Amino acid sequence: MPAAAAAVALVLMTGCSKEGPSRFRGNYSYSTSGTVVLASSDDTLTVSVPAEAGQLDIVTADKSSGDMILTMRPVTGGAVVFDANADGRLLRLSPAARRLQVNFGNGVLAADAVEMDVDVSGYGERYSDVIIFRLEYAGTCVHEGITYRITESSVDCVAKENR
Repeated sequence: MPAAAAAVALVLMTGCSKEGPSRFRGNYSYSTSGTVVLASSDDTLTVSVPAEAGQLDIVTADKSSGDMILTMRPVTGGAVVFDANADGRLLRLSPAARRLQVNFGNGVLAADAVEMDVDVSGYGERYSDVIIFRLEYAGTCVHEGITYRITESSVDCVAKENR
């Protein structure tokens, strides 16, 4: 009988953790930071992604399929909308287009800043009242006649639920 009691306890403990859309749905405050690696035929450099903060909402689009919509509204403006899917304990973000400013210099000269169109995707995991998103950036830009392509990205978004 002790083995049966342990099995029942295990089922009860795992049954209590939310998965799917109900795990992620809500309103959050977020901040994002990180780096991308840009490569050309002659050069590779690592640049910082501008830090960003704002409000993030996650709503259910289709509960049965786990489809959700995630919106990011940075304080600086320019909302981003992601189609997402809650797959068990992960929230997967489909690629969304956005504009990113990359600074090739020391940040003093405006001429060193280049705007680039990027596709952002990734996934998030919820821990208590925080979701940590690991974001992937893809795109290209031209600086001083040289084309650079994002070859790596290390960008995190931390979203804390507003209660």
